[in-house]
Amino acid sequence: MRTLQFVYILLSLREAFGHLNLAENDTMENVEVLPSTTSDKASSVLRDILNQETLVRFSMVQKIQSLVMDALDRKNTTKVMKATLLDVIKEVRILEEKEKRMKDDNLKLNQKLVSIQATVTEREKLDKFQTVNVLSLQNETNDLHQRINQINKTMNKLEDSLAILSSSFYEELQDIREDQNSSKMALLNISSERSSVCETGWIPYGDHCYYFSRTTTIFQDAITSCYGMGSTLVEPNTIAEERWMLLQGVVTGIKYIWIGVTDLLQNHRFEYISNGNDVQETYNNWDKTLGQPNKGNTEHCVGLATQYKGWHDFSCDRKFHFVCTRRKN
Repeated sequence: MRTLQFVYILLSLREAFGHLNLAENDTMENVEVLPSTTSDKASSVLRDILNQETLVRFSMVQKIQSLVMDALDRKNTTKVMKATLLDVIKEVRILEEKEKRMKDDNLKLNQKLVSIQATVTEREKLDKFQTVNVLSLQNETNDLHQRINQINKTMNKLEDSLAILSSSFYEELQDIREDQNSSKMALLNISSERSSVCETGWIPYGDHCYYFSRTTTIFQDAITSCYGMGSTLVEPNTIAEERWMLLQGVVTGIKYIWIGVTDLLQNHRFEYISNGNDVQETYNNWDKTLGQPNKGNTEHCVGLATQYKGWHDFSCDRKFHFVCTRRKN
């Protein structure tokens, strides 16, 4: 604004001095100072004065013209600078927009980086967890292999035991079959004598009557049941008696039979419950093929079984059939 005001002042001054009729190319030789009628001396003085004034005015006009030209140049320069400034402003705005886009892109990249880092962390955790799982599975697999090997060994032992049991069973079955023929006649004779020497439900053999239970019970209840019927739990003392009882068991579908032998009073000393006699000193028929008695701390009662060859000790809480016996009337 100040530049424009200065230019305006200069233009006003130029108009004020326009009456001098001094063009831009005028010279001192082209200016008429005094009329010719003036005296020489006065005219000489006046001419000097006018010449000086004319020179001053001419100099001022030139300066004003120079200032005007400078003002115009500055005006043009200002326009150029304004245009340049506008271009710079545009470039600054473009740069600001680019900077904003770059900030947005940088923010997005940071978010992606955080997401990638989280994914990498989760992946590392997953890989670590999978590594632990693989190690755990390997350990479990090794344990399973060891268990399978143990099971295979146990199965081999069981197969060997089964083979021994099968052989013993077939031998026992052969003995039973051999005795069966001889026992048939005895059974027929017993049937004819049953009504006269034994009560109904009791089977005679030798000089005793025998009662085969129809239900199963624990060892102590078997003793109580026999005492309640005025008898005792059977205490076999011959191999023939045992085979006869097992034969009756086969006929009636009985597989296990309690007999009156136990070591409840003194551990590992098996005795008859009726008189306390040690079976080792009187009669016993332990199944030696299976290491009986195995002297377990929980197996204190003795029984017979159709699949075994001889006596076996069992837990007294198991439920077997039982046989009661008493002398004939």
